[in-house]
Amino acid sequence: TAGGTATIQGPGDLPGVALENALFFNSNKPNSHCNNWTISNIKFYDLDVAVIADHNGGPVTPMKGFTFINNEVRIPVDLNHTVALADNFQNLGLHLNYGKDQTVSGNNFIIDGTGTSDPGNAYSTTVAIQSATGGGDAYDNLKIQNNQFHITGMPAAQPARIVGVWENGNNQTAAIDISGNTFV
Repeated sequence: TAGGTATIQGPGDLPGVALENALFFNSNKPNSHCNNWTISNIKFYDLDVAVIADHNGGPVTPMKGFTFINNEVRIPVDLNHTVALADNFQNLGLHLNYGKDQTVSGNNFIIDGTGTSDPGNAYSTTVAIQSATGGGDAYDNLKIQNNQFHITGMPAAQPARIVGVWENGNNQTAAIDISGNTFV
């Protein structure tokens, strides 16, 4: 079972704040790289983004060897932009930054699927795993394997947009393996 005994409890999606998170790695700041870091056996509950690594003009290797395994991430319903004017971003479980040899495996992502979209203005959107756009081979040997994605709740009349894995790296020359994942 993913997730250990340590729990980081968030407030849910706050309408006046964007991207509230438990862990933030900013690649253009000294000592903010997470090369060879492992985050495992943690329960991240009700955060706009559980773990976010942002590029912000830094180098192309800030997350080399990063591992995210056996965690449980419960992502709250995303408030659409009409309801939350200060937050025009989607909710995320894990946002990856550039780095080769990354592994995301054995995690349980629980997504609240009851969000209400405003198609005339903004959608309620949740993404379990997303990578930053990098090009080339910035995500070479990325493995997203054997994760579970569970959608909870009844969809609204104007339903939320739900994405399990958004491999957004634009890596034409990288070997990326997304396999063995379950979407329920």
